[in-house]
Amino acid sequence: MVRLTACATALLSLGTAAAALAQPPPPDLYTGCGEDGCPPPPPRALGLQMTVAMMLGQYGVGGVHDGAAGVAVQAGHRWGDWMAFGEYDGLGLGGDDLRDGTLHRVGAAVRYDAIDFGKQLSAKIWAGGVVWLEGGLGLERARWPGATHVDRNDVAFGVGAEYRIKFGGERPRMIGVFYQARFLYADAPSRTTIASLCVEGCPGTPLDTRDLGVFFVAGLTVAR
Repeated sequence: MVRLTACATALLSLGTAAAALAQPPPPDLYTGCGEDGCPPPPPRALGLQMTVAMMLGQYGVGGVHDGAAGVAVQAGHRWGDWMAFGEYDGLGLGGDDLRDGTLHRVGAAVRYDAIDFGKQLSAKIWAGGVVWLEGGLGLERARWPGATHVDRNDVAFGVGAEYRIKFGGERPRMIGVFYQARFLYADAPSRTTIASLCVEGCPGTPLDTRDLGVFFVAGLTVAR
C-alpha cells in the first residue's frame, strides 16, 4: 500500500511538472528580455514619419547676418536607422542690418540615427532617446520689398537629439520631442543685390562669397 501511494505521488509530481513546461510563456511584444530588462525594440523596416517644428536663428546674405524665425515641416519614410524625407521651411527675415523679408525653402535630406538608447517600460511601451546626423540639398527663394529677390541652391547639414515613446501592438506608433542644430550653406548673391538689402547699404561690410545660416530647431514628431 505504501508503494502504491509513493508511485501515485511520483506520477502526480511528474504530471504537474510536464503541465508547467507545456504552458506557453507570457505574451511579450519584444523578445530578448532577461534579468537586466528588455532591449530596445527592433526598428521597423518601413514607416511614415512627420515633423512640425519651430526654427530660430541667423540668416546670412553676403557676409551680412540678421535674425530669422519661422516654421519647418518634414515628411518621409524610415528604413531602420535611416530616413529619407522632404521638407519645407517658411521664415521671416530682418533685424538691424537687413530689410524685412521672407524666405521659402524646399529640400530633400537623409537622416541617420547614430546613437540610440532606451528602456522597455511594459510589454507594449518603450521609451528612449536617439542622436542623429543629417544632410541634404535645398532651394531657397528669398523675397524683399521692391522686387529684390535671391534664388539659390544650398547644402544643409545638422545634428539633433530626440526623446521617443513607442506604444501599441504589432504595428506600434511613435511620438517624439526633439531639438536640433542646423546649418545652411549657399553661394552669396551679387554685391549689388546685397547692397540693396541692407538698411544703410552695408557701408564698410566685408562681403563674402559664401553664406552660412545657423538655426536652432525644436518640434514634435509622429510616426507609424
